[in-house]
Amino acid sequence: MPACHPNALLLLGEISTVISAGRQEDSWDIGSTEALIRTEDNIEDAFHSLRDEIFNWRDWSRVWPLDYLNPFLELIKSPETSGKVTSAALQGIQRVLEQDLLGDSETGVSEAVQNIAEAVTQCKFESSTLAYDECVLHDILGVFTALVECDQVEKLSHENLTSILQACYRIGHMKTEKSRHTSELLTHSAQRAMNILVKSLFCRLKDSELGEEDGASPMAVTPSSMIVMSDADGSSSSVEDGEEETNNAEDQSTMTEDALKFDNTKSDMDKSHHEIVSLLPEIKVDSSEEADCAVCYGIPALADVTGFIISMIGSKPSKHYPDLALSGIDLMTTAIQSAGPTISSHPLLMNLLKQDLVKALFAASEHGSFRTFAGICQISLTLYSLFREHVLPQIEAILGLLIVPIAEGSNSASFALRQTAMEGILDFCKQPEFPSMAYINFDCRLEHDNLFEKICGVLSKCGFPTSDGGISSFHSVSMAGMSIILNSIRSNELYENYNSHDSQDPLSGRNEYRDIWTPLCEGRFFTLPGSPTKDPSSPWALRAEKQLKNDLTSVVDHFNRDQRKGFEYCQSLNLLPSPLTAISVARFLRSCPGLSKAAIGEVLGERDDFYEDIRTEFCNTFDFTGLRFDIALRLFMDAFRPPGEGQKIDRIVQSFGKKYYQQVPTSGLKSADAAYVLAFSVIMLNTDLHNTQNKRKMTLEDFARINRNTNEGEPMPHELLSDIYTAISNDEFKISSECSAADLSHQLVFWVALTTRSRQPRGMPIGVEAMRNAFMVLRKDMFKLAWGPTLAAISVILDGSSNPRIVKEATQTLLTAAELSYRYQIDGVVDQILASLAKYTSVLDSENTKPMIAYGGSIKARSSVETMFKIVDLYGDSIRSGWKYIIATIMKIFLADLLTPAIIAVDGESLEQASERIPKVSPRNKGSSSSIFARAINSLISIEADGDIEYADAGGEMLKDLAQKSINSCSIESLVNDSKFLVAESLSDLLHAIIWSGNASLDLSKQGEPTDTTELALELLFSLSLRNRDRISLIWPHIHEFLEICTSQESAEDLGSLNERSIKGLMRISQRLLPYKEEIADMLLDSLSLIGQMHPAVVWQLSPCITTDLITLISQSALHIRTENGWRTITILIRISASREEVLPYSLQALQLACRNPNAVSVESYIPLLETCLQLIDSFKSTKPDVAADFLDCADSLFSWLSSQGGDGGKIPREALLDLWLTSIGILTKGLCREPSQRLRDTSIAALHRTLMASSSLDLPTDMWIQTIQELLLPLVHDLGASTPNKSKPSSQINKSFRLVISMLSKVLLQYVPSIASDNDFGVLWENTFMALKDCMDKKNEEQKEIVHEITKNLILVLAHEGILTPDWKDGSGKSLWDVTWTCAKEISQDLDPRILSPEQKKEILNQEDGDTSKEDDMDNSNNNTAEPPPPAAAAQEEEEELEPPACKQS
Repeated sequence: MPACHPNALLLLGEISTVISAGRQEDSWDIGSTEALIRTEDNIEDAFHSLRDEIFNWRDWSRVWPLDYLNPFLELIKSPETSGKVTSAALQGIQRVLEQDLLGDSETGVSEAVQNIAEAVTQCKFESSTLAYDECVLHDILGVFTALVECDQVEKLSHENLTSILQACYRIGHMKTEKSRHTSELLTHSAQRAMNILVKSLFCRLKDSELGEEDGASPMAVTPSSMIVMSDADGSSSSVEDGEEETNNAEDQSTMTEDALKFDNTKSDMDKSHHEIVSLLPEIKVDSSEEADCAVCYGIPALADVTGFIISMIGSKPSKHYPDLALSGIDLMTTAIQSAGPTISSHPLLMNLLKQDLVKALFAASEHGSFRTFAGICQISLTLYSLFREHVLPQIEAILGLLIVPIAEGSNSASFALRQTAMEGILDFCKQPEFPSMAYINFDCRLEHDNLFEKICGVLSKCGFPTSDGGISSFHSVSMAGMSIILNSIRSNELYENYNSHDSQDPLSGRNEYRDIWTPLCEGRFFTLPGSPTKDPSSPWALRAEKQLKNDLTSVVDHFNRDQRKGFEYCQSLNLLPSPLTAISVARFLRSCPGLSKAAIGEVLGERDDFYEDIRTEFCNTFDFTGLRFDIALRLFMDAFRPPGEGQKIDRIVQSFGKKYYQQVPTSGLKSADAAYVLAFSVIMLNTDLHNTQNKRKMTLEDFARINRNTNEGEPMPHELLSDIYTAISNDEFKISSECSAADLSHQLVFWVALTTRSRQPRGMPIGVEAMRNAFMVLRKDMFKLAWGPTLAAISVILDGSSNPRIVKEATQTLLTAAELSYRYQIDGVVDQILASLAKYTSVLDSENTKPMIAYGGSIKARSSVETMFKIVDLYGDSIRSGWKYIIATIMKIFLADLLTPAIIAVDGESLEQASERIPKVSPRNKGSSSSIFARAINSLISIEADGDIEYADAGGEMLKDLAQKSINSCSIESLVNDSKFLVAESLSDLLHAIIWSGNASLDLSKQGEPTDTTELALELLFSLSLRNRDRISLIWPHIHEFLEICTSQESAEDLGSLNERSIKGLMRISQRLLPYKEEIADMLLDSLSLIGQMHPAVVWQLSPCITTDLITLISQSALHIRTENGWRTITILIRISASREEVLPYSLQALQLACRNPNAVSVESYIPLLETCLQLIDSFKSTKPDVAADFLDCADSLFSWLSSQGGDGGKIPREALLDLWLTSIGILTKGLCREPSQRLRDTSIAALHRTLMASSSLDLPTDMWIQTIQELLLPLVHDLGASTPNKSKPSSQINKSFRLVISMLSKVLLQYVPSIASDNDFGVLWENTFMALKDCMDKKNEEQKEIVHEITKNLILVLAHEGILTPDWKDGSGKSLWDVTWTCAKEISQDLDPRILSPEQKKEILNQEDGDTSKEDDMDNSNNNTAEPPPPAAAAQEEEEELEPPACKQS
């Protein structure tokens, strides 16, 4: 025998359960032979028969499901069955569905599913206790849940679905006879069942194709059927989702009436004990409807369900069911999320969402709790996420008119409601690309609100603390929103390239009129003049329209104050033609956003012909085709406010009448005048019905009576008047743009306009790819709008909060703003951010006894400082005035002893070396003097008490470590190290900020303040100079000015450390930069000259370091000093340092380095060095002759260098060379060679001799030699000869000097006579030479006479030997030099005549001369090969021996 089928066992158990339940009730008599359930049919027999039959079924695929379901279904529908029995039957049905018995059958499944739905929705049972009645209702919900979750749910008919939803709703809103309402558990279960039903139904949109209803309009607003409910009195009412009915308070009340009907009809068996409970009234259908019910449900059924849910959302809450709208929102969210984007492919459903749902959301916001409002925000976000391209106008309305105003606190919204709205805005901002979408699709469109700007404004406004000054989660949400917006602008690496030309004004070249008002009226796009493309989504077009929108703000302002001036202003902007035309004005009035409705009414009411044309054209902008009269009038009256003058109103209404009659000739009105009169009547009716001061309201009869003869002598159609009266009584005429969000739910005009706009081209969103391309250009404009409110709110939040999380988020947001401003090159943003952050560094003030600990204990201060230096490190190029706050903070860190020496370290310098240079913090006494600098530094900063400082003495060391770690993490040294990468403008501002800080401290130093901060400023400037050597010419003039102040006479005497630092810094900079940048040598040396202007006492004190650095400078950089002024600066420093005795050797060494270095001596340095030598010689010749001789030796080195500049190796221009040579010879002959000191005099004569003899390579002109001998040498010989004593004294110093000078003269003449003898003036010179020798013979000094005699004799003999002195020797003028020679020689001595030219004498003289010449050549070679000239004394002795006449040697 085969085993019985599992389905049979399942059914057997359920049958037994039902029979047992019936027998336990009083209605089933177990011992009775009748054992009948109180019904007309013997249901028990049916169950017994079923029990017997199920075991006979072998092939369950052939079993008709209703064969085993009918007994259960009949029992469920029986009104005389007890609740327990009904519950057992319901549980049996539920198990059958859950075990999928229907899936085993091949036929009859649809009928079975539909019969189950019909039977359960028509369930009736005898009421017992409230608790058990609710158990039965729970079982009903269980069957519904199992039915919609089973695989056969798709077999349900349209009617089944609406009945199930109706039944679930009624179960959740049941009312008993004792006025006790449904328990919370049952309500929750009903809501859950409805959610399951909705989810199951709408999930099918993803998985299968549901059929559209035949003939259904794809744009239909009202569902094709309605869900019927029974009121408490048994009558039927309906909940429709039409345009007006949904929001009618009276219709809405039916949603909250007693949802369960109590049927008092008694059965024949017992009419005194039982009440019958039923869910729905029995619906009788005809055969055609019954046939329709067999059809599976489709899109119309889902539309009915959607409409029902929408009606729940828009329902007015009752006392017992305050969250009805919330339940509807939950259901709607479930439906949308279940179906997903697939809904957009079904116009019937999509229109319900776009029109009815949004309208219901506005209605729900009027009376809903903040939970309801949270649901509104959530479902709005869902609509945006899934149907963005279909619902943008609706999203704009929800955000701009509902959520944002509540977040701002309009209509005295509670704090909880405002916070909910803020969270809703935050959720929107978190959506990818929402900020850019809002800006591009709304802010850049004329007719739309500036939604992005409004959101930024409300986020900023809500970021400000409340009256109690506290920071709550509300403010955190605001800050999070601003941060998200900035991050969304920053994000997307695809768009990192930004072109600066995109920021040009697109309307700058607008010089012709282009009609934009006609396209606006028609919802079309327009092209502005100068547009490079016709694509309305191009960045240029969007930016142009945004700029035009900004211009229209001024237009609106002018127009609202004076209409005529407004028109003129429009013409000046080429927005209206000149002259004006009626059509352009009319369309301007119709489409220009922001115009005052009252001002429009005044223009329309004017009386001349031009304004009549305007009225006509204004009416032509409306389409009244197919509209009811009151709706058309509402649309018309919504565009303006009627003027106060009756005649003006009359003109306007008359134009409306003509237009309406023209477009709706079948309305029942017989003429335009009839439409005109009826319009006036409707306006009067509206005023009468909604005037609060009117006690007696106009009735329909009154309204009909005043219109009885106005339709061309006949009464107006009663049906028309009745419809108008009902509409006006329910909904007052209001201008939708002036309505609150709550009132908008009743304003049909607003929703019609919204629907119309969403269908027009301008109502469609920009494509994703086009939007991204536009965002790449327009995000700079977005940031310009967002950063101002963001900075204001973040600053206030930082002021009021010490929460580490909030502080971190706030500083990170400011860092993001800095990044964006840097990327888009927006000036001023970074500076304001730094100013805001600098406020929180006040804990570092020197007034604080423990600034290091205070800083370590302040999370706000640490985060602010770290953020400031992150900005410096990353976006320093954008900093301008903000450098002052950075430098002020560095000074505070320095005074708090937290600054590391690395900030002033330069290349090649260790931290130990930098530590030696960084100033030491001077102790400050608390009080007036201690706080002066702090107040000076903080003059730019608003100092407020920092409430987040938490530290104790026990944790002081830990806080110090925390403070030091914070400062170390800032990498402050990178400010100087990376300054070479700053743009010039930013670097200049940084320089000025450092100087400003130094000046502030320097001014206070006069009042007793230490100069440590000024010294730090100096070190920063010097380090900055070395880091920016390529741009030193840009920054050094400013540093020079600051150094000039630091080294000024007024403050120098008392500021030794500051001056020492200035001098050392100057020398260090010069040593480092002179070899690198020759072109800045003058600037640097000009700054070095400031040392000479310092107080003498300070210079004397600092002379050791000056001289030491000067030696290094000359040895390394002398070649790069190219100007005379530069060398004068060097020589001034040498002279100044030489005044101190212990420094004198170093001064001499510096001068020797300059004079003996061929690379140092030049035409520019020659005179300053020579003057310095002469001045120092003069200074020390009396007190320190040896030192004076050393300085004279330096001068001799200069003379030697000058003599070597002849020939091809010379680098001096000819003219300059001659000038320097004459100057040098003059100095020697007129000054040094006449010194009273014999050592200096003789050394000078030797130097003169060497210079003259070595000058042969200079190729000096003949006349210059003649001039030199005539005017310089001969007077020197004469003066020295005249100075000798009359009596010969061998030890006489003058005799020695005379011997040297006269020998020098002889040598010079012998060397240069051959080259100058041909000159015309040589004869005179030759004569004067002998005259000078003759004058020396007049002295009564035999030694001198002998010297002169021998020198003259040797001179004649050598000339004769060289073949120069011959009888035919003449000068250039023809004068006989032979005669002159012997005539003058004879006057010197009688034995000097031609006889001395005998061969023997000539030979002797020549031999002697050759020996002397060889000796001289050897000496000259020795001098040239010696790097350093011999000591002055030795040189003088050598010269004396060299120049001694031969005769003297023989004797």
